[in-house]
Amino acid sequence: MEKKITKTPTYVNAPGIIRVDFWDPDFSALVDNKGYDAVWERAIPCPCAKRQGAIMSNCVNCQGTGWVFINPTQIKVLAQSLNKDTKYKEWSQERLGTASFTVRPEYHLNFMDKITLLDSCSRDSENRVVFYFEDKWMINTIYPIDEVIEIFKFVSPSLPLERLDPASYSVKDRFVVFTEGAVQKGDSVTISYDHKVQYHILDLNHDIRNTIKLDNVSREKLLELPISAVGRRVHNVVDAYDFNGTNLVDNSYL
Repeated sequence: MEKKITKTPTYVNAPGIIRVDFWDPDFSALVDNKGYDAVWERAIPCPCAKRQGAIMSNCVNCQGTGWVFINPTQIKVLAQSLNKDTKYKEWSQERLGTASFTVRPEYHLNFMDKITLLDSCSRDSENRVVFYFEDKWMINTIYPIDEVIEIFKFVSPSLPLERLDPASYSVKDRFVVFTEGAVQKGDSVTISYDHKVQYHILDLNHDIRNTIKLDNVSREKLLELPISAVGRRVHNVVDAYDFNGTNLVDNSYL
């Protein structure tokens, strides 16, 4: 049996009260004209965790992270760094790599959604241990790779690092596949590479931002305003995927 909701009276258009309403096209125009081109991917918890009571490292859906990212959609995003004041203050680990995002109200951002800024480039370095998959030695990185700057292989504590020849490896998405003899079991490498900047949504400052305005015939109308959220760089949220393989599954749908 459904609960009965009692409605309370509302009082609008009180005589003598000046009314000021938002003009919604201005908000949308600000996002569209000044925003970055970005790809928004919805995040859903992977149900593999319910199968054995823990995230499955061999799951081709979440790749051992517990999260599945679906339906990539290109949108406009207003983005602003939240670290601009750390020049004069003690560095805060909690705010490391965070940014504020504003999107049009029809894009309902949620926790762990992924935002990729298409026209922004960043450079990172990672230490990885090679693994064997389908008769090939390879490594994976946190971000999809745009360009490899260099890869160094550890030889021994008493010898210099060995810089690998670019001809000894190939790149696909976030996987680096080595040619025969370039690396072997137990080798560890450091890779420096360029990639597009990515964030996970961790907080919604204004999950709901609505107001009431009068339409062109003086009727009350609910107006949805742009959504504001806080994101953090992907490598500060999750480590490199604990998944040895390249047979990934795309669960996106139209």
